[in-house]
Amino acid sequence: MDKYLVSLAFILLFLEGAWLAQDVNSTSSAQNNNSLSKPLGKIVKFKSQVKKRGADSLIWEQTGSEQNVFAYDSVLTMDQSTAEIILKGDSHITMNENTMVVVEPPPEGSADGPLRLRFKKGNLRTIAGVESQNVASGDYIIEATSKTQMNIRSTGDDKFEIEAVNGEVKILDNKTMQVAQVVQTGQSAQVTGAGVTKTDSAKNLVWKTPQDGEKFYTHTPDTPVNFQWEGDVSEITIGDKTQTVPPGQTTWTEKLPVGNYSVRLKVGTDSSFARVISVWNAPKIYLVSPVIRQRFKSSKPISFLWTQTPFVSKYILEISKDKDFSKLERTFTTDSVSTLVENLPDGELHWRVRGLDESGFMIPELYENIFYTLDKPLAAPKLKDTHIEDEEKEAEPQPAPTPPQSYFNILWNLILPQAHAEVAAVERSQNYSAEFQWEKVEGAKSYIIEISQSPDFRELLITGHSHRESYKWKNFPLGRFYWRVAGQDVAGDTGLFSETAYADLTRIPTRPIRPKPAPKNPEAVSAPKVPPPPVAVKAQPPPPPEPEYNDPWNFSFEGGAHGTYSLFKGGDFTATDVGVVFGDFRLGILPPARKYKFWTADIEFHLLALKARPASTFPFQDPLSTSTLRGTFVTNESFGFEVNQYLAFKRTDLESLGFQKLWAVGPVWQWIDGNGKYEDTYRGAILVGQTYNIDLAFKRTWAWGDAERHQWMVSPELRLAGGVTSNKDLWIDSGIYLWFGIRW
Repeated sequence: MDKYLVSLAFILLFLEGAWLAQDVNSTSSAQNNNSLSKPLGKIVKFKSQVKKRGADSLIWEQTGSEQNVFAYDSVLTMDQSTAEIILKGDSHITMNENTMVVVEPPPEGSADGPLRLRFKKGNLRTIAGVESQNVASGDYIIEATSKTQMNIRSTGDDKFEIEAVNGEVKILDNKTMQVAQVVQTGQSAQVTGAGVTKTDSAKNLVWKTPQDGEKFYTHTPDTPVNFQWEGDVSEITIGDKTQTVPPGQTTWTEKLPVGNYSVRLKVGTDSSFARVISVWNAPKIYLVSPVIRQRFKSSKPISFLWTQTPFVSKYILEISKDKDFSKLERTFTTDSVSTLVENLPDGELHWRVRGLDESGFMIPELYENIFYTLDKPLAAPKLKDTHIEDEEKEAEPQPAPTPPQSYFNILWNLILPQAHAEVAAVERSQNYSAEFQWEKVEGAKSYIIEISQSPDFRELLITGHSHRESYKWKNFPLGRFYWRVAGQDVAGDTGLFSETAYADLTRIPTRPIRPKPAPKNPEAVSAPKVPPPPVAVKAQPPPPPEPEYNDPWNFSFEGGAHGTYSLFKGGDFTATDVGVVFGDFRLGILPPARKYKFWTADIEFHLLALKARPASTFPFQDPLSTSTLRGTFVTNESFGFEVNQYLAFKRTDLESLGFQKLWAVGPVWQWIDGNGKYEDTYRGAILVGQTYNIDLAFKRTWAWGDAERHQWMVSPELRLAGGVTSNKDLWIDSGIYLWFGIRW
């Protein structure tokens, strides 16, 4: 009878889930149909990650250029991202990184009136169109007259500053609509909880560098930024740091880590307009060819190749006679990733590639490569087979780990010739040697060989010299290697390098490695199978005598993790959680059957840590951490009661959710079935309290060890629960658990 009740409960729970999913879809559809459909503006330009969220949505979606903006749409720029918006009436909005605004329609009854921006955080530049421009922030409304250009930036919670580049800006109290301050051209105002303070611009103070909105790219943790101005300055403020400037000084250099900075100069009580600058992590441009120390015949053109890099609109190739690039030979600006260069002078040369972003700001080089052009170099050697020798003929090889390959190495493997061989696995290369071979080069008195784990040869494992057409590498480490060879004449001058070859020595080859072009999809080469050694059969000892009956208290302790999927439908939001949760613990108690009537008790404890996935979609959602408890008491009649703690989501503010713990109690049915190999536990409960729900579970347990002492256990478990809270919120929670434990 109990099994039929649980089966019916499962069916009801699935029907409830289907109804909940349909309710979510219908709610979303109704919201979309009721949303305002008339566009109020358009995103005309963006860089990197710019998100847009509709008025009736909790989801931030990746946006694109030429995308319409509607009433109550929110626009958000993430790290190292910018956006430009044109609103109705020809108002231009420029958003720097980490800035958020909400576009509000004209006041009711004024369909053609000015739009209002609700400024949440960040850094904003606006140029009002033919009508005035309104921006609401905190307790104030900022009203800019037609054609007024102003800057707005947040400086803390409910704090911001305004600069009137030209025109007039009024700051109104949002509650009384009284004018708190009027800011004219060249003036700025700071708005805090204490009120509005206006500051005049220093008349004889002129910024020279950097320009407002300039970006500085860096490959290092920080980068030096130089500031220059004209006029007397007493203080310079960079971000939150204010420093004294010596009299007469007109320059200042500061090392700045990645981030946004507002920079302001001050003289007496007056100050300059702030210059807003950004320090960004630089995109990485990798040099492909020529590789470091490569030689070329000066009479032939040289092909320069580098990687295509996101956010780089132009590439600048520079070739110099020195590594500081103070003696430039050639400079090329191109939007492609390769160029052919002719008639370079003989000798040592260096090359690098820098970039320009879409705004024309410089992206520095990641590194430079040295190469050589020669009038009459020795020819490049032609590579031959590589032989592997086992000097002591070790037997019974063992598998060796295969190290991972980076993206850069995979890219090079598609270009370079690759060596393949049948392999027999060994644990290490001790007592083995690899003999690299090549053909004789006319005029060569010796040879140099370079072996590296990367195809650009920037870091070498081996720089070897040989007077023969071979080189023996003893006791080499297992791995993947790139190698090349060049001849040297009697004067010690190095000739052209051979083509770069690739050798896979993660396992010891059983026959010579022959260089050949690497296929794009090389077939895996498996090690030969070795039959297992015979197993000796030993006589089994007689079984031990049956132990005397023992009736102690029994306990069990288990720990584990579970994969979860939950769906929670609140009053005005829907939250889902999918992922793996670590931190499950369970303690079980079973008293002596002779002394007490048979019963069992379980206490469970779960640790939970949730993060918004992805974080960029929910930028204001803080990580959530909490715990839950469950207690179950069951008699030998398979009936008992359960006390359970559930988690309900609740809105903490407009942008984020939090947890609320709900308690419920009710009857539970549980029975156990087994066949000697494993034990199956079925459980169903109907719980009431702060939530009304059905809770179902199935667990299978394998145990091994001495049952009279202790046994190790492993138990997979399936759980499904769902219900409605006292606030009429609907929820479903499912999980696949894996427990490991011991009972004694």
